[in-house]
Amino acid sequence: MNARPLRKSYSPLVDAMMISTKQETPLAAIRVKVRELLKQANVESVPVQIKPLCTARGIKRIFSHDIEWDARLFPAPDGYSICINRQYYDLYHEKAHTRFSICHEIAHTFFLELETSNLGWRAGTNYDFRLWYAQEEILCNRAAGEMLVPTEKLKSMTMDIWNPFFLAEYFKVSKEVIFRRLSEIMVPNIVIAFLKPLRDADWHLKGFQVDWCKAENGLKYVFPPGKVLPSEGPVASVYDKNKSLSWEMIYSDKGKERYLKMYAIKKRENEEKWAKEGVVVLGICK
Repeated sequence: MNARPLRKSYSPLVDAMMISTKQETPLAAIRVKVRELLKQANVESVPVQIKPLCTARGIKRIFSHDIEWDARLFPAPDGYSICINRQYYDLYHEKAHTRFSICHEIAHTFFLELETSNLGWRAGTNYDFRLWYAQEEILCNRAAGEMLVPTEKLKSMTMDIWNPFFLAEYFKVSKEVIFRRLSEIMVPNIVIAFLKPLRDADWHLKGFQVDWCKAENGLKYVFPPGKVLPSEGPVASVYDKNKSLSWEMIYSDKGKERYLKMYAIKKRENEEKWAKEGVVVLGICK
């Protein structure tokens, strides 16, 4: 008799959410919770307004203070309070960083409503607790992205304006969030790739090597893993100077020339790490 495959270990709260939403994976469960929240908050336009989301989830107060984290959720009478790191605080919740931090903390309330005890277990030193909390953090990041960039709103936009830098401004989120959301919905004419810089002994840029590529509809052959892109041209000249870049590639598809509009952002904000680690690239086929 075949052995039953081992099930990945999830935290009790993640398990409870999967059961309550009748979903088989944590990501599917958190998406159900986000859709329910957007409907409850009557979100119909973008950029998504933060206040209705807070009201729907019982967030009574948002304030700033000098704290170690970007943001923190605290219990409050009949609800919760959110403390934002003073460095990132934005009174009118217009800045991308503030908006994402608030939505991240809102997502934590999905788990807290399933908890029968208090917040104490989260401060434990037990390894399982730390591992479980890490799972929750990842899901809260995903949830925040979907709150601010609702899937249906993104899919309803025409491909002509799918410039991620424009979309970041339109939804009032960071470019990183837009890249992640576009890669998650993964429509057929999108390519996501990670390029690593190739440098000589004197640290001069020689080119870029494709580390991985995610694409559908046959576009993977544009950026096969291991392919080296030349260091000359707009890619290299912009890569070392700016946080973001864009350029066009021409490739042949069934004998016809097609254009792939490429956009890229830093993998890390730190310049030195970025130069070592590489750049995330988003391609939109026209």
